[in-house]
Amino acid sequence: MKSKIIIYIFLFLFSASEVVSQKLPPINRCRDLWCGYKDRKDRKALIKKANELRGYKEPREPLNIRIRGLINQSESSEKKIQNSSLHFIWNRYGIGFNKLQYQLISENNYEMSHSSLDLSLTFGKDWTIQLGKGYVYSGNGEISFFDSNQISTKKVEGSSNFGVLGIPFSFIEILIGMREDNIIYKEFTSKTNKNKILENDFEIKGKLWIFGLGISF
Repeated sequence: MKSKIIIYIFLFLFSASEVVSQKLPPINRCRDLWCGYKDRKDRKALIKKANELRGYKEPREPLNIRIRGLINQSESSEKKIQNSSLHFIWNRYGIGFNKLQYQLISENNYEMSHSSLDLSLTFGKDWTIQLGKGYVYSGNGEISFFDSNQISTKKVEGSSNFGVLGIPFSFIEILIGMREDNIIYKEFTSKTNKNKILENDFEIKGKLWIFGLGISF
């Protein structure tokens, strides 16, 4: 009788050890931090599909694109200034084009214009600050003297600094900023004698307010 009891105990312990020694199947607990790119992508696709079956539509992600237009027009009895610019911004990075037309009427008549390529960075999400610099790439200057003599040039160089505050209002932005120009028109030549080059330069240096509107997507 004792021998049978011992045999039963031995068989029970042997079967229990086999159960304990069996390996459980691995549990795949994928988390975004530890999964590979494909696993994360598949997991996101499954969640999106499940939401669609439940009738839930995920909100559209913003494109982080802004389009801005700014102008300044000022006129007096002796001076007339027209400045306009158009900027395209993606995330923080912006590129744009600016044109300034400057007319000064005194004893002589000065008509200057130039175009600039603007590069900028924008900070903030709702209320924004845009800081940038413009580089002159083309221009034209013409001076008409009281004795009907005229000189002109296409040699223009210089740069500009600007800052723009963006204030959100519904789906648009109200823009207020300032632009500082430091532009030099050089190597004026007479229209009657192309070989005659004047040594005097004409400089536009100053600040002006700029205003405009923007749209974000």
